[in-house]
Amino acid sequence: EAMISYARQCEIRMAKGETVDLSGLDEKTEDICAEIIALPRDQGQELGAKLADFIRILDRISDSLQNPPA
Repeated sequence: EAMISYARQCEIRMAKGETVDLSGLDEKTEDICAEIIALPRDQGQELGAKLADFIRILDRISDSLQNPPA
């Protein structure tokens, strides 16, 4: 949940035109995914909705980086 909150804050700050340091976000995301994969199936499935939410936020961040406001 901390990473979801962090990603949301980054998204909000970027929408305001602020510069956000995203270094290390890719490694942290990979770590989270690896941890979820290592969980027993039922525990991993319980995190599915949160992971999907996190991915949606990351997708929006990626879109804003690729298509910055003029």
